[in-house]
Amino acid sequence: LLLGGGWAALRYKLVELPPQIAKYLPDWAATAISRPVEGPTVKLDKMFSKPGEFATVPVWLVDAGGLGTLELTVSYDPAVLEIAGEPVVGSVVVGAEVHSQTGKGGVVDVTVSSPEGISGAGSIVKIPFKVIGPANSTTPLKVSINKAESATGETVLLNAVNGEIVIGSL
Repeated sequence: LLLGGGWAALRYKLVELPPQIAKYLPDWAATAISRPVEGPTVKLDKMFSKPGEFATVPVWLVDAGGLGTLELTVSYDPAVLEIAGEPVVGSVVVGAEVHSQTGKGGVVDVTVSSPEGISGAGSIVKIPFKVIGPANSTTPLKVSINKAESATGETVLLNAVNGEIVIGSL
């Protein structure tokens, strides 16, 4: 469950909260806004943060359906964000072999391998960033699917939904 700014993600679908509930959410809460997706999908959220804050970006997998190998790249503007640690393995890939590479500025490469196959929905990795960009800046968060195969080696077509981080004022 993600909360913030009048939105809640329930079972990976976004619903708008009634104003009488949304008004009780703290102003500083990180907000994730996304649109519902259909079919196997890797997606990033639209998020809000402030200069100097830390923002954790989950890379979501929806309707995995027996995914055995996944190689993806997340790109961002290194003038706005910097890596603040190693990506954390997400909930949907527990038990799989997961490797992340963060050494290239503006790019995070992620490889997931599971001989049994990954099923369900949840986060693949959670990427920690520090916001170094100024207020009123934005960075696109782009996900590129480099390889996706089932546990039996068949090519899997995945949708890719990009996100962004909007930097608000202090």
